[in-house]
Amino acid sequence: MLLQYLNLLYDTESSEVESEDSETLKWLKPYIPSLINVLLITIFGQVYHRLTYLLVAHENHRFEEGAEDSLINKIYIFQFFNTYFSNFVYIFYNQSFYKLQMNLITVMVFK
Repeated sequence: MLLQYLNLLYDTESSEVESEDSETLKWLKPYIPSLINVLLITIFGQVYHRLTYLLVAHENHRFEEGAEDSLINKIYIFQFFNTYFSNFVYIFYNQSFYKLQMNLITVMVFK
């Protein structure tokens, strides 16, 4: 459902009569889904970062190095999927290079 809403935001061939406000913010319309994506990436990143410390604290590691390695692996894997999964959605689901380009630019600038 969220993806359908985001696709509607990208739809530029709307037959509705546009008001003056929408004309002034027309340049912002393609960036809105990507800005929402950046916001969600940041929020989920902070939540998982805190959760990762709790998970590693409750694991039974023999040495401190093992705990640090586990923490680094968990954070790295989640950040990778959290940041780049939306790009795969744009490539395979939407099949739009323009949407992928907007998402990449926005994520790289604001993250």
